[in-house]
Amino acid sequence: MCLQSNFEEQLRNVLRFHASLDEHVHWLGSTETALSGFRRPSKLVDRVEQQIARHKVKAAACWFTCFVLVTLGVLRAFARTQFVT
Repeated sequence: MCLQSNFEEQLRNVLRFHASLDEHVHWLGSTETALSGFRRPSKLVDRVEQQIARHKVKAAACWFTCFVLVTLGVLRAFARTQFVT
């Protein structure tokens, strides 16, 4: 009886491992797909300056969105719920 329960426990462990492995493989695949869409950094000075300028515009837009959410209290409330749970 004890041997059977050990086998059942090991089977549950193996099944959990395979489930988490499948999740990890799926995450890696989707991340790889998302990253493959990005442009590679250039080594040409003009292009690098253009990429930096585009990045600054995107960062400023993100900063403004976060600023608006903070002033509305959305992020503060969200952060509080994350620390409580």
